[in-house]
Amino acid sequence: MIKKFSVSTPVYPWDILDDGVDAYLDGVIEHIGANSVYTPVCYYMEESSAFWWGGVMPHNKKIHRYYSEDGRCYFEPDAKFYSNTKIKPERTVDPLLANFDNLRTLEGPVHDRGMQLSAWVPLFKNPHLARRHADCTPVDIFGGRAKHGLCPNNPDVIGYYKGIVSDIASNYKVDAIGLDKFGIEYWAGGPEGHGWYNNVNGGHCWGADIDPVFLMLNTPCFCEHCGRKAAEMGYDWEKIKARVSKLAWSSVNRDSSVVFRLSQKGYFQGESGVARLILEEEDIYQWLRFKIDTMVNTAKELKATIKSISPDIKMTIALDPPDRPNFQRFRHYGWLYGSSYRALSSVADSIGVASGWSTDEKYYSGKLAIDAVDGRCPCNEDVHAIPPADPEHIREQIRLYHSMGMNGYVIFGYTWAPLENLHAAREELRAIEQSM
Repeated sequence: MIKKFSVSTPVYPWDILDDGVDAYLDGVIEHIGANSVYTPVCYYMEESSAFWWGGVMPHNKKIHRYYSEDGRCYFEPDAKFYSNTKIKPERTVDPLLANFDNLRTLEGPVHDRGMQLSAWVPLFKNPHLARRHADCTPVDIFGGRAKHGLCPNNPDVIGYYKGIVSDIASNYKVDAIGLDKFGIEYWAGGPEGHGWYNNVNGGHCWGADIDPVFLMLNTPCFCEHCGRKAAEMGYDWEKIKARVSKLAWSSVNRDSSVVFRLSQKGYFQGESGVARLILEEEDIYQWLRFKIDTMVNTAKELKATIKSISPDIKMTIALDPPDRPNFQRFRHYGWLYGSSYRALSSVADSIGVASGWSTDEKYYSGKLAIDAVDGRCPCNEDVHAIPPADPEHIREQIRLYHSMGMNGYVIFGYTWAPLENLHAAREELRAIEQSM
C-alpha cells in the first residue's frame, strides 16, 4: 500500500458482490497500492459498467458484465432525513443487490486495512428522478424541460441532496463525501450529447451544422426557483431573461441554410461568437455568473450540512474540464453548468479533474485547473487505466501528474483494466514514493 500520498479507485457494488469485499480490497492494495476507495451511492444507466469499452470485467469470477439502474440507491436510506422534500430516495430493485448496502459492507473492512472510504454522490444528473419529478428539472429559455437532470435551486432538490449527505454523514463511517455531476444539468443534444460536437478528431470539432452561440443560449435554467434565487443574489433576472430570450429567438430565426453553409467552411470552429457574446452582452455575462454563484452556494449549503454532523468528513467535488469535453465526450464546458474551478476551490476540500484521454489533453486541462485553483485546495486528475491505454500510457499519465504537482492519483477503471496496466501504475507510484 502506498503511504505518502493518496491513491484511490472506485469500488462498485457488483464488484464486491462478485468475489467478496475482502478479496476486492486486498486486490486493489496488491495491484495498484491503493490506500483509498470511493463507492457510488447511486448511479446512472448510460454510464453503467456495460458502457465502458464493451463492459467486460476481467477480474470478476461471476459477474462479468453489469447494467446498472438509473438513479436508485445502493445504501439503506433513513427516511427521517428526507422529511423536508417530496423527493425520496429509492432503493435498488435489482435482485442481485437485494438486502445489500455497499457503504455498510465497505466501512469496516476499509478502515480495518488503514484505508480511507469516500461516498461517491452523483448529484444533478439523475434522469430517473427527473422523469419522476418533472417539475424539479431545469427549464430552458423556450420553456422546455429535458428530463435529464435536476435544478439545484429547486427547494425539493437541494432538500433531497441535503438529506442524502446528512444520511451518509450520520449513519456511515466515511472519510469523505464526493460530489459528482455538479452543475446545472442539460442534455446537449443527441443520444450521447453529440449536439455540441461530432466524433471527428476525438470529439474536439463542432458538429457540422451547429451554431455554438445558439447552443449556449439554449442551456438552462430559467425556472421560477432560479428567478427567486437570482433576485435574492441581486441579479436583475427579468432583464437577463428578456435578453437571453431575444438573442435565442434571433438565432432560431436565422436562415438555417446560411448557418449550414458557413459551418461547412469551418466558420464556427474558433467559437469566437461565444467570447464576443459574453464580452459585449452584460446580461449574458451576468447570467453565466449566476450559474456559478448557484453552484458555489449549493456547495456551501452541502458542506455546512456535512460539517454540522461530522466536522472531520471532507467534501470533494469532481468537475468537467474547463476547456473542452471530458473523456466521455458527451459533456462540454464546465462553466455552462456553473462549474468554476476557481470559485468552487474556495469551498471544496479537494477538486478532481476529469479530462481527455491523451497526455496532451491531460496536461493542458490539468494546468488550467491548477492555475484556477491556485493552491486553495488539493487537485487531482484521473489516471485512465482502461484500454486503449497500455502500460506505457499509464506510466506517462502518472509521471505527468507528478511533474504538475497533483496531490493524489485516482486509478480510474480498475474493474475493466488488464493487470499489466494496473501493475504499471503500481510500479510507477512506488517509484515516486521511494523518491520522496
